[in-house]
Amino acid sequence: MGVVDLDLFRERREQEVWQRYLDARNAAEKTGDINHGIAAGRAWREWLTLFQSADQNEADRQFDRVMAMKRRG
Repeated sequence: MGVVDLDLFRERREQEVWQRYLDARNAAEKTGDINHGIAAGRAWREWLTLFQSADQNEADRQFDRVMAMKRRG
């Protein structure tokens, strides 16, 4: 079993998430489509979660659960 370079893993993950955000933002700016804007917002949120504490991420998950229940009625 080999050694896992966690710094390299983190850097790759950050780069992948950042690129997804850039792609989504560029699509939103190019088309002006609200759905592309929503996708860009979600990609930005994913980017931010990489730098939040575990408590902040848990608060986000709880908020998402509450919003899902509200949408269901």
